[in-house]
Amino acid sequence: NGEAELFYRAKSIDDPVIHKKGSILINKYDKDEELISTEEYQKINQHLNYDKPYNGDLSKIITRPAPHDIVKDKRYTEDKYFFHVPININYRQPKTKNINQEVLKILKNNPDVKIIGIDRGERNLLYVSLINQNGEIEYQKSLNLINKHNYHNKLEQKYKERQTARQNWTPINSIKELKAGYLSVAVHEIVTMMIDNNASIVMEQLNPNFTKTRGKFEHQIYQKFEKMLTDKLNYLVFKKYEKTNPGGVLNGYQLTGEFNDKARQNGFIFYVPAAYTSAIDPTTGFVRLIKINPDNLMSFDKIRYNPSGDYFEFHIDYRKFPTSRMDHQNKWIICTKGDKRYFYSRKSQEVTCVNVTEEIKTLLNKQEISYQDGKDWKVKIGKQNKTFKNTLSYLINLTMNMRYSNRDTGEDFILSPVKNKNGEFFISCSENNNLPKKLPTDGDANGAYHIALKGLQLISGITKSYGLPNITTTDWFKYAQQRHQEK
Repeated sequence: NGEAELFYRAKSIDDPVIHKKGSILINKYDKDEELISTEEYQKINQHLNYDKPYNGDLSKIITRPAPHDIVKDKRYTEDKYFFHVPININYRQPKTKNINQEVLKILKNNPDVKIIGIDRGERNLLYVSLINQNGEIEYQKSLNLINKHNYHNKLEQKYKERQTARQNWTPINSIKELKAGYLSVAVHEIVTMMIDNNASIVMEQLNPNFTKTRGKFEHQIYQKFEKMLTDKLNYLVFKKYEKTNPGGVLNGYQLTGEFNDKARQNGFIFYVPAAYTSAIDPTTGFVRLIKINPDNLMSFDKIRYNPSGDYFEFHIDYRKFPTSRMDHQNKWIICTKGDKRYFYSRKSQEVTCVNVTEEIKTLLNKQEISYQDGKDWKVKIGKQNKTFKNTLSYLINLTMNMRYSNRDTGEDFILSPVKNKNGEFFISCSENNNLPKKLPTDGDANGAYHIALKGLQLISGITKSYGLPNITTTDWFKYAQQRHQEK
């Protein structure tokens, strides 16, 4: 095409670290595949190579002797020239006039196409959930760990090292190469899953301000992920394929058009509204639409203690509460079943574990309100003081939160306050991945699953003229809740 460019990169490391032949090399991951912190790594290195004292456990450390002198980051110790030559692939072929329309024609009424939902968060850089057209999870996975490398830990550690370097006025190591490396392997993992499972990709349509504000966290990868994925799908090839076969280097797949961060669709990538995908019960479709306060406590239809289940029930009809959202089912029974719900206090900056049932019992006993008979005690609330009403409101809100996290233990789970048709309260856990019908394993898995489910709703509604339907939040609630109702 012409317009070739020549770049020069001067060496940036003048005094490289050299691992001498025969010295002991230490794997940055232990036998449990946990990343060793930089501080701990240096202590182990000083002990094994320089006989410095070390009191830690070395039983899980992986080591090997250096077979020859190894220069750390050698590519940055030498001056380099780079020659970029742009080319057009298939430049004689006619351009697809409207790739989106062509894709919709393929997807409409096609039961063989599956859907990959991708959730982008903090606890998991990326989380993927593959579902079929019945809305069943076939595969779910965090993409923190790829090829035995925990990139989330690596990025977080690099971020902390950069923060320390700024504070100490020492040289700051670059993080962009690590981020680019992660995106490269993550995108490859996703597109391979896409081709192997004949799937479309669905992501949340994130507010540009959201991705911009999250950019201050250097270990996040929001801003470049969408573009890199789109560019990869522009002309997708696999080295292992025969070069002239579909997907080979001379016969690549074109699955997207030019990158557009404001579109609802780009080829086989779809974008859905981000609302109500994470904190939603995957077995009932229940979502929290209101905030309880002392002024609306009397709007509950009934409040009672369930003696056989040992929990409190709050019978609610959303139509009797002020809310800007319209639910589909509206009537729910909110239950305090479950012995731990986490609450983060900004004031104390601590996470507290709350057993809501026991807290309400204590509150009622203190005011000498009888509840053990299982009868409705809502009318007794009106006679109570402001402190009582505030405490009860807080406990009900905590019950309705559904998504709970503990940064100290790394827990992140969904606990539903409503019973499903099997008489169970859904809780996300690792065991859900082994069920005959898989369920989300944690909060991010729940988000990825419902993003995929929103994509299924979108694709199922492709119009006769091959357009995308306009789906409101109310439509989403109806779709999510009707799936679980008894026929």
